[in-house]
Amino acid sequence: MVMEAAREAWHAYKRNFRTFMAAVILLMGIIYGIMGIGFAFMYFLNASVLGMAMLMVFCAIAVAFSFPLSGGFIKMCVEALKKTTGVRTMFSTAKEGWKKFIGIGLIVMALVMVPYLLFLAPLMALSSDPLLGAQSIGLMFILIALAMMGYVIMLVAALLVSFSFTTAVVDNLKAVAAVKRSYSFARANFLSVIALFVILSMMMFAVALAPLLVIFMILQLLLPSLTFFNIYIAMIIGMLIAMPLEHLAITSFYMSNKKSFDVRKAKRR
Repeated sequence: MVMEAAREAWHAYKRNFRTFMAAVILLMGIIYGIMGIGFAFMYFLNASVLGMAMLMVFCAIAVAFSFPLSGGFIKMCVEALKKTTGVRTMFSTAKEGWKKFIGIGLIVMALVMVPYLLFLAPLMALSSDPLLGAQSIGLMFILIALAMMGYVIMLVAALLVSFSFTTAVVDNLKAVAAVKRSYSFARANFLSVIALFVILSMMMFAVALAPLLVIFMILQLLLPSLTFFNIYIAMIIGMLIAMPLEHLAITSFYMSNKKSFDVRKAKRR
C-alpha cells in the first residue's frame, strides 16, 4: 500500500519532471517575488515601523497566494498520476477554487501552529526574563518538556491534516469538509501515513542530495566566504526539486485507499 504509492509517485515524477520543475519555479517565484516587495519596502523605509508593517502585509499576501497555488499543484499531481499534466492546470485550478484553498490553508495553519505556540509561549515568556529564568531552573525544564510535547502534537496534527488539499481536489470538497475528511482518513490509516512520510523523507533526500551538493560546490566557488548561506540556499533548491515527489505520493496514497476507507466508514454506521 505505502510502497505502491511511493512507486507510482516516482514514475509520475520522472514522467513529468520538466513540467513539475517549471511549476515549482513559477510557484516559488510568485511567492518569493511578493515577499521580496515587502523586503524592498522595509529596506527603503530603513526598517521603520511602517517598513515592518509593509513587510508583514506582503508576507501575508504571499502566504494567501500560496494556498490556491498549492491546490492547483495537487491537481497537477492527480493528472500526472494518470499520465501527463501541464502548468496551466495549476493556475486554472487555483483560479477556480481560490476561496476554498485559502480557507483550507488558514484552518490547517491554525490547527498545526496554535497548539504548538500555546505550549511554547510559557517557555518564551520565562526565557525573556534572565533573572526569573536563573532562579527557576526546575520550572525551565518543565516548560522545555511542554514545548517538546507541543512539537510532537504539532507533528501529529500536521500528519492528520496533510491530505486536506488532496481531499478538496480529488473529492471536490469545501474547506471544512476537506480538513475533516483528511483528519478521518489519516487517523484511520495513521501507521501507514507515518510509514509513508518516513519512506518519502528517504526518497526526497536521495533525490535532493545530488543537486544539493552540485549547487553548494558552485556557490562555494562563487561565494567562498558565505558557507552557511550557501548551505541554506543549496538545501532549499534541493528540497524544491524533490517537492513534487511528496505531493505525488500523498495524492497517490489517498486515491488508492479512499475507496476502502469509505467502505470501512460505511460499515461502522
